[in-house]
Amino acid sequence: MKAAYKIKLQRLTQSKYHYIIINRYKISFQIEVSKTRQLETFTTNPKLFKEKAELLKVLAHPVRLCIVKGLMAQEECNVSHIQNCLDMPQSTISQHLAKLRGAGIIEGKRYGLEVFYSVINDDAKKIVRLLFGS
Repeated sequence: MKAAYKIKLQRLTQSKYHYIIINRYKISFQIEVSKTRQLETFTTNPKLFKEKAELLKVLAHPVRLCIVKGLMAQEECNVSHIQNCLDMPQSTISQHLAKLRGAGIIEGKRYGLEVFYSVINDDAKKIVRLLFGS
């Protein structure tokens, strides 16, 4: 006489499951599986792809890329320091900082009369590290 088998899916955590195969008398064995994430596409999540594309657009300018790389090396800098490093007019630096701030890549903290900038976007940090190997 054959034993009747039943397969039961039991959730352990958000991504881990156990398939429990039970025969009539006892648990035969357990198999742990991980729930695989669905591949993100533009169709399933267009907002994500638009955000990432916008980040890449802002970082695509060589001066802005240099500013982000410099801020990562210094942790935080003011406009005067950035201007001296790049040897460019202060108004040009300010325009690039405004674009980076608008994209959420950097933030400025005011100390008295000066504003010190730092990189706050983790994706931007990863991209710069990948490009420059640091």
